[in-house]
Amino acid sequence: MKKNKNILILCIILLYNCNANKTPSQRMPDSVQTTKSQDNLLKPQDPESKSQKHAHITLTTEEKMKFEIFIHALDISKKDKFAFSTKMKQDINQKVQNLLNKYDKFRSWILDDKHIQEQKELSKAFNYAYNRILYNKLKRSDNDQTTMQYIEGAFYYYLYDQYKDNHHYDGKLYGSTNPGFPNNYVSSFFEHFINTVIAKYDTNEKIFQAIKNELEDKNSALYAKTLNMLS
Repeated sequence: MKKNKNILILCIILLYNCNANKTPSQRMPDSVQTTKSQDNLLKPQDPESKSQKHAHITLTTEEKMKFEIFIHALDISKKDKFAFSTKMKQDINQKVQNLLNKYDKFRSWILDDKHIQEQKELSKAFNYAYNRILYNKLKRSDNDQTTMQYIEGAFYYYLYDQYKDNHHYDGKLYGSTNPGFPNNYVSSFFEHFINTVIAKYDTNEKIFQAIKNELEDKNSALYAKTLNMLS
């Protein structure tokens, strides 16, 4: 009897020591541990910033080239408006100034590294216009101009402002039957995006989407007019 009592006491001591060695979390009831695990799963994570989200997105060499050409063309179109005012000895009116300020804001917005995805999409949308309106025409012409030089040559007042009499405008290179009349398919095409698209919308996001839609719509009035002048 005494022997059994001693064994019982020894077992109680061993059980107590084993439980004492456990950490607080190990001694926690199963129901509490389960609730804590679920809370951890439901805990909101820090939202990924847009710059981090698009950090892995890059432009291919071709995408970068076409995007830069499109923006360059819009830049020249803007400079052409200022050059026209200078040549006519007129101040740019407030309406046109507001329009160009809106373009500047859009330009800064889309050139930001946070909008690499938008740059990629715009480059892809510009692909048809680039090939049909610029590359194919330039390839058939007998000159060694780059695409950017070819675009610059389409803007009469910009040319005069930059080069005066050292570089003459030739409308025949741009589908105009009158070599001295500054209205051609290249200048008309790119001016449309500032004069019509950017003028119509008030946010950068809406401007971007509208430009992209216009470039992708091969059946648009813009393409019909441009290709008619091209032929």
